[in-house]
Amino acid sequence: MCKLSSVVGVRGSDLPAFTQKVLSSHLKTEFKRGNALHCFRITSKKFETMTVEKIYYFCKPHLIHIIGFIKMNRAEKQHIKERKRRHKKQRKGYLRREKAFARKQKLELRRKKHLLKVKIWSAWFKRLKSKVNILLINPVKRLETGESEGKSERKKHKILEKKLKKKRREYRHKEKETVKRQRRELREKTAPMKKRIRQEKRKEFVKNLKEFIKNPLKRKKISESEKILRRQVQKDIRHYTLKRIVNFPGEIIKAVKAYHKIRKLWFANFLMGVNENISHFKYAFRTKELRNAYLTVAVNSTVMFTAAFLLSYIINQLVTVFIARILGIPSELFSYRIYWPLYTYSTLYTRQVLVLIFGMGPLISFLLGLLFYRLFIVFRYRTVYLKTFFIWASISSFTLFFGAYVSGAVTRTGFIYASEWLFLNNMFDVKEIIFIILSLIALLIIGFMMTKAFLESSNSRALIEPRIRVIYIFSAAVIPYLAGALILFAMNYPNNPAELLLLYLAPLLIVMVSLFRYNAFSLQNISIMKMTGKYRINLIAIGLLIVLMAFFRIVLYKGISFG
Repeated sequence: MCKLSSVVGVRGSDLPAFTQKVLSSHLKTEFKRGNALHCFRITSKKFETMTVEKIYYFCKPHLIHIIGFIKMNRAEKQHIKERKRRHKKQRKGYLRREKAFARKQKLELRRKKHLLKVKIWSAWFKRLKSKVNILLINPVKRLETGESEGKSERKKHKILEKKLKKKRREYRHKEKETVKRQRRELREKTAPMKKRIRQEKRKEFVKNLKEFIKNPLKRKKISESEKILRRQVQKDIRHYTLKRIVNFPGEIIKAVKAYHKIRKLWFANFLMGVNENISHFKYAFRTKELRNAYLTVAVNSTVMFTAAFLLSYIINQLVTVFIARILGIPSELFSYRIYWPLYTYSTLYTRQVLVLIFGMGPLISFLLGLLFYRLFIVFRYRTVYLKTFFIWASISSFTLFFGAYVSGAVTRTGFIYASEWLFLNNMFDVKEIIFIILSLIALLIIGFMMTKAFLESSNSRALIEPRIRVIYIFSAAVIPYLAGALILFAMNYPNNPAELLLLYLAPLLIVMVSLFRYNAFSLQNISIMKMTGKYRINLIAIGLLIVLMAFFRIVLYKGISFG
């Protein structure tokens, strides 16, 4: 374990010879090597670890008796590491045994509790049986004995519960104290190391700061090998660039020649895909069950889209007219637009008023879009009708924010006034063009997200098989959108202003993205929840939609005055 440097026994009379032979030769050599020796025992003096130089100058006048000097070698270090590893392993084993013992105690307590419950229930059934027997024999007799036994059993059970709670509390307290003690010991052990690390970091920071203050523009020195390597890289880049410039005309010729081949291959693949989709459509419509299922999906989705759009639209319009009423601006609500009776240059139309009136409705629609999408996530494993309604309500609400901005920018009505008066920009200014582009991108992103939602709204996994999934997307998204837009157009005919027509067209971006992304790799495994019972056309939803459309056509079409 330890290497004995020298074992010397001397007295005061032998001190000069010892000093010359041993301390001068051996200890000086060790001092030059930089080793620190440990003095085991020096009579009449006790001191901690010293360097060889200090021991040498200390021993010259005072040394009486030296047993030996020991220095640490590689074998001793290895032994210390082995001992630490062994202790760590022992601690882990101890913790493992403690945990196993705790688990065993918990299982034992659970078993005792279970036996106690069984015992209580059996005693209760026995008492019940005895009471029934006594009542059958003598109904008038009081059951005093059974009541006293039940009270004693309950009292015993309460006492046992208190004891178990006390034991659990004591065990938890011990565990917490053990964890605290272990953490405290770990902090104490790692504190010196952390202190040294902080000191080194501080020294390094001070050194770098001093160098920067001395020469702020100092650059890193580059070695000669690195300079040669950089020159070689630059030379290779120039050579490659020159080679590309020389080969550029030939590459253009090759690209022109390959263009026709690529176009032919693309056209052949396109025709193959079209033929495959036609065959899938034929297969789906030949099968009676699939045909009826897709027809049901299309009808229900059309009803839900129309109802969701009307509800989102009326909420948006009502918020706008109520804000105007609060601010003292009169308005008249129609099913196709809001009419403002005031003169255009009225003093009531201040900047803050215009921003609030034309911005609050779309803002509420945006928040409703987030709310409806969140509700879809909550109800995606519930009934199909709710899922479909929340999808279309979210799409309609987002359309009344992003689509309303694009529509207003083109027709100079509605939401565009809020941004014009908020940023004080001109028609088709840079800010306005940026917002239009961002709105279109947002609609595409929403379509990207809603593709999975449309697939999750299915009631059957057979309808969304990858080979016939395109039919489901047509019946759940494309056909309902087209049919719903036509219904909305017919409802307000002949008063369909340009801004309303553009609002009808805005969801087309969302639906088209879903049509191109329905069979993506990330959408191959879709988890759905089948609806209990048969999936039929929702007649209740159709009735409510007819009532809502009648309200729009009969009441709102003629206008309602506010203020």
